[in-house]
Order: sequence, then C-alpha cells, then structure tokens
Amino acid sequence: MRNVNDWTIQLGITRRHSHSYYSQKVKVKTVIPHPLYNLLIPHDNDIALFQLATRVAFHEHLLPVCLPPPHIRELPTGINCTVVGWGKREERNSTPNGASYEPTLNEVTVPIVSRSMCIDWLETFNVTEGMICAGYQEGGRDACQGDSGGPLLCPYPNEKDRWFVGGIVSWGVRCAHPKLPGVYANVPKFIPWIMAQINNHSVLQTDTIGR
Repeated sequence: MRNVNDWTIQLGITRRHSHSYYSQKVKVKTVIPHPLYNLLIPHDNDIALFQLATRVAFHEHLLPVCLPPPHIRELPTGINCTVVGWGKREERNSTPNGASYEPTLNEVTVPIVSRSMCIDWLETFNVTEGMICAGYQEGGRDACQGDSGGPLLCPYPNEKDRWFVGGIVSWGVRCAHPKLPGVYANVPKFIPWIMAQINNHSVLQTDTIGR
C-alpha cells in the first residue's frame, strides 16, 4: 500500500488553478483498493475507496452524491448519465505542456449501453460483470484520457436533482469513436463490498459522542 500521508482530496472546485470560497481540502487517511483489482482480467474490479482523515463540512454549494438505490442491480439500458472529469476534450489535441488535464471541470451526457451490445462492439476485449458501458453508436461524446476515476452520475429514480454514482471511469479504446463506448466500473455490483468496507473502517459511534 502506498504512503498516503501527503495525499489530499480537493472538494468543491471547478477550476484546477483557482481558489473557491466554497472549496475544501481534506487529508486522506486510508485507501482501500478492491482485493481482486486487475487480478485475472485487465481493469476488472477497478474500484477503490478513500477514507478521509476528517469529516467534510457539507453545505448548499457542496453536497454528497448518493450510492445506487438498493433495487438497482444493473444500470438500465438507454438511461442518460453524466460523466464528469478533468480529462482531454479531444483525443487528438494535447493540453498545455502535454498534460492530460483540462483547467476547467467538464461534463458530457452518455447513454448506458446494454452489456450484449458492448461485448459485441468491443469484441476483442473482456467486458466483465464488474464493468458497464456508456456511449453513442455514432461516437462524438465520451470520457477521455485524464478522466479515469471520475464519476458517471445517473439520475435517482423519481427524485428531481438527486444523483447516484452509477459508474467510475475505467478504460476505453480511443475517445468518442463509433461503436467504442467508454467502460466504467459497475458500481451497483460493488455495493456489498462498499458497505462492508464502510462498516469495517467507520469510527464507532461511541467514539464520536461529545466531539
């Protein structure tokens, strides 16, 4: 496990090199990778949890995103979700100094692709139950280099302005090409593992009383 003593999470920013009144920096206490990550198939089980050293002070400009609803075991084909990240806006263009990150946070809407269609489109690659695909048959919109680890946010059923993390940007073949969708960690599949880690690493309630 890497030494995370110098790792920090920045919250509430939309521009990489500017300060926001609403932003926060929080130190990382522990990183918990999935024990089967990359074990037999490249990019399989591509998920990790970060335990923060201190609590986040949420407010109207900084709100948490939800985990998938308990009844969702697989993201419905065709629903539109939004991927957010700092990655390249165009595959062929380099950002300043050859970096893979944009100065401003970007987002794009992509539909969930059925597992059978994704396997058909990515026929020479392994698409496991731990992966979900999103993108357009004609291409044109997609995550790209530098977006890895970012969220695929899906609308919470029957609740306006509420979102859940349906996927995590994992891998892809080029960016925004026809029949080459982005591939994401399939978050609903990992809910039992996520909840187990939360239970194992949470501070006991008796330790927080009076703080």
